[in-house]
Amino acid sequence: TYSAANITGDIVAVWSLSGMDGYAEMTSYDDTSCVVKKIAETTTLVQGTLSCTLKRRYNNSSLFTVSKNIELINESIAESDAGIVTSLYNAGLCANPAYITKEEAALITPVDLQPGTSYSGGIFYSQRSNVKSFDGFKYFTGVTHLNPYTVYGWSNCTSMTLPTSLTEVADSNFNGMNISIRLDISHIKVIGQSCFTKVTLGDIVVNSCGHYSFQSCNIDSVTCAAAEAKNIFGECTIGTIKSLEGMEVMSGAFYGAQILDRKVPLPSTLTTWEASNSGYNPFSNYSNKRCIADFTLPESNPYFKTEEGILYSKDGKTLRCLNKDIDYLEISNVDTIARGSINGSINKLKISAKTIESNASPGSFLGTSLVFAEGVESIDYRAFGDCSNLQEITFPSTLKTIGSENFTRISVPIPEVVIPEGCTSVMNAFNYSYIDRIVFPSTLTGRFYLSAYCKEVVVHPECTITELSVTSQFLTSIPNIPPTCKTVDIRDILGIES
Repeated sequence: TYSAANITGDIVAVWSLSGMDGYAEMTSYDDTSCVVKKIAETTTLVQGTLSCTLKRRYNNSSLFTVSKNIELINESIAESDAGIVTSLYNAGLCANPAYITKEEAALITPVDLQPGTSYSGGIFYSQRSNVKSFDGFKYFTGVTHLNPYTVYGWSNCTSMTLPTSLTEVADSNFNGMNISIRLDISHIKVIGQSCFTKVTLGDIVVNSCGHYSFQSCNIDSVTCAAAEAKNIFGECTIGTIKSLEGMEVMSGAFYGAQILDRKVPLPSTLTTWEASNSGYNPFSNYSNKRCIADFTLPESNPYFKTEEGILYSKDGKTLRCLNKDIDYLEISNVDTIARGSINGSINKLKISAKTIESNASPGSFLGTSLVFAEGVESIDYRAFGDCSNLQEITFPSTLKTIGSENFTRISVPIPEVVIPEGCTSVMNAFNYSYIDRIVFPSTLTGRFYLSAYCKEVVVHPECTITELSVTSQFLTSIPNIPPTCKTVDIRDILGIES
């Protein structure tokens, strides 16, 4: 739009456009403005002239004429992103410092954009904060792949159209982007590590992925056949998972992900379901993000099976992954609760398994009730770590050991916790938890440490512990310190002699 100001009275403006026949035309005009619209793509630079002649209305005599040269190029990549054209011009990839033509764009190769070492930022790196949009990227038809760090740290870029020739993206591309940007990557089949951080994507179909390929992204749907899926879609929001067929090894693939339709079709090709030492499995909760999922799996899979949306070992004796959003759930008819298997959001949980592995509920258990039914023998290290909301906990007579760092940080005081007879070890459990009264059995042996907000600790006089260490500013009594206890370290206790 071109304007002519202060045209009043008997003065009129007459507009004319020359030199652009077939490429541009005046679509509207009056005494104050004229709109020129591009009507066709150009193959070369087209130059024209827009003229405005001021005439007297009553006799049509001309007063003077003002002209402006107009250039039409075959694609102006530079309109609002000086960072793009500046980088291309400085690298000698375009002739004009203000724009790049379609012909110039088509000649550019992946090495032109990233000529340095694999860990350098490419030609755009110094201008990364200035890039606002790159929709002209679609004309870079010679770019079939992106070398590492070609597009990196473009946090202010809100619009980009990728060339359909692009089928492979190496490590650390589209990392540090703006979540408002939406990319079509349906033509990209191979993706490296640490790509696509905080971007919005449509329907993605990927055959090969590296670690952390998609992090904190919004994705419409996922079809992924990567044989080894490690930490691919962490903390992403995904509309639906269409297919994972082809995956064999899954490890942290969807940790902290929000799957909107909650349906996860596990592949018949799945052979390995990995949980880290800290308990994070392919669909673990992460931070405050509850990963809710209903699993299905073809019966032909020889390693696993699903029932009511829960994943088990093929023989049904080991719970592998439970991601329910439910008020009450009872886990029975299994021998083992595997590491990292309890996720989602469960308010009241009853467990009948003989063995509960370390970090069975990784991170934190947010429910209010835990009941360990008869048959449970061991609760391994940090099986249920932080339990800030826990209000009720019950142990069975069959319990033999409670590993350290279980049931910590209980914030609402529990009136009483009774460790049953037959339990021999309660190592560093209940730390930083509010418990009014805790009772330990005669079978307790070895060392015993307790750093909890307790009012009363009752130790059976016949137990054979050799070392007792209790820290609680609320403690008022410790009845029956056993004679076998050689070392007593009781700090900040009112009325108790250590």
